[in-house]
Amino acid sequence: GSVIFFGDSITQGLNVAAVTHPAINYGIGMDTSLGLLKRIPQYESLTKASLFVVAIGVNDLIRTSRDDAGILENYRLILDSLPEGVPVIIQAIFPVDERLVTVGFNKRILGLNASLKALAERRKLVFIDLYEEVANPDGNLKAGLHTGDGIHLSAVGYKLWIDVLKQQLS
Repeated sequence: GSVIFFGDSITQGLNVAAVTHPAINYGIGMDTSLGLLKRIPQYESLTKASLFVVAIGVNDLIRTSRDDAGILENYRLILDSLPEGVPVIIQAIFPVDERLVTVGFNKRILGLNASLKALAERRKLVFIDLYEEVANPDGNLKAGLHTGDGIHLSAVGYKLWIDVLKQQLS
């Protein structure tokens, strides 16, 4: 009956108990969409979950040379790997602060998020996109919402995300 959160270090840092109970955090630092796809079969209790939240993708841009089509294919395969009948929320990839991280990621992130939204709509899944709340006028992750590295959420950033997730789950 738990809500299961899948993702990378951003998800790993999320206090899922502050979102809902019961909840399990399967976020792993530095993970990619391919890494998540490969580890889903290891979780034998997924059929007992009440909901999945999938929030992964930024490391595909940072750590791999995977193109957007490959990331989207991994997402499709991830969704296909999850047990049928369990609702899924897809969390849009958060923008990065390109003043601290490679320039060009946010343009790709916007494109990927548009594709992820379309994928969610086709599959009748919930898609959460906090771009308006977390991006500054230049499209960068707002300075106060990250820890100073341009990627990882600060306590203020997590609170914002938690509040949106709680509202969605209520």
